[in-house]
Amino acid sequence: MAGVKRYHESMKNIAIAIVSAALVVAICTFLMGLAEQYRNWEVSALVAAVAATVSIIALIVVALPLHYALSRTGKVGAVWYVVPGILVGAGFVPGLKPFGQDAVSGLILQSLWCGLLGAIGAATFWFFAVRRPRLTKQSIQTV
Repeated sequence: MAGVKRYHESMKNIAIAIVSAALVVAICTFLMGLAEQYRNWEVSALVAAVAATVSIIALIVVALPLHYALSRTGKVGAVWYVVPGILVGAGFVPGLKPFGQDAVSGLILQSLWCGLLGAIGAATFWFFAVRRPRLTKQSIQTV
């Protein structure tokens, strides 16, 4: 029975991690949009919703399998999550050109921005899926 409880707790942490990471990416995207076009918050909100959707897809397709592989091998440091987040975020732009056919300088800036968002999302996922459960477990053991 303890194994089932541990499994449910792990799934809950992963669900929280996915939702939190997508939310943080959406908020960062929204704020960046407001910084560029402070009067057009509707467009910023729309772009933030798209960013959240794309991040959820990336989290499910890339982060979940990677998380399980890293957990099994004991590689649970933040850098193991953040570096792939940067690479996936930055690789998304030249691979799919989601913002249109821009000049190379524009693609580089977009890749840097998406890489930063990928790092932020990955760090958030790591915190809620890996770090926070370990902190909770440690605090319970010391009581």
